[in-house]
Amino acid sequence: MKIKILLTIALIIISSSTAFSAVHSKKRISKAAPKTSISEPCYEDKCRSAAQVFGDVYEKWGAVIIATGCVVGVNAGTGGVAMAATLTCIKNAQKYAEAAEAMVSFFNAAVNNNRWTIGPRRIEWGNTQTGSVVSTFSRVFISAAPVDKDSITVKVKKVEGKAQADIIICKVDEKGNFVKLAQVEFDKGNDNEGEVITKTVTGVKGHLVQVRIDADSVVNKFQYQLTVTK
Repeated sequence: MKIKILLTIALIIISSSTAFSAVHSKKRISKAAPKTSISEPCYEDKCRSAAQVFGDVYEKWGAVIIATGCVVGVNAGTGGVAMAATLTCIKNAQKYAEAAEAMVSFFNAAVNNNRWTIGPRRIEWGNTQTGSVVSTFSRVFISAAPVDKDSITVKVKKVEGKAQADIIICKVDEKGNFVKLAQVEFDKGNDNEGEVITKTVTGVKGHLVQVRIDADSVVNKFQYQLTVTK
């Protein structure tokens, strides 16, 4: 009888020990799990955020260069005109300037009418443009018309803020092919307020270009000055 009681007690102790071990094992796993789930946001290509805008601009560009007589004997499809037609228009400086001015009006109207939900801003060549990005948001600047030069220079000054920021320069052709040309980074913290980064990229003639400013902070801001020249 005593032996039976002792065996019963032993079984209870073993069962309790196993259950206690299993509970603590689960707790250890649940504590470790978040380490594997923490990751940076994954972007296939940060240039592609403005894909709708680029499509609209190229479609309008095709119609404009035909209407202004910058090119003749060319038909514009739903995606605009071929790169060859754009390069032909660029050779005619006067007509190109006329077409580019018409594109500025189109761009401004589209932004004012909230046609583009992404809210891009037009690159104002040679002018300093200012703004702030807060938390993990971005600000996108794009050209209103294909560029008539082979290179552009992007200058960004960190005015204020503790957020780390990436400056991403891209180009896109009339077929929607995006190419990242350069990416530079401002470190987090306010020790580098006043820092200026300048980057020149080439191979942009006939393409639309984009400058994207990405903040990378939950609560901090990145206040900037942007100047793009060609």
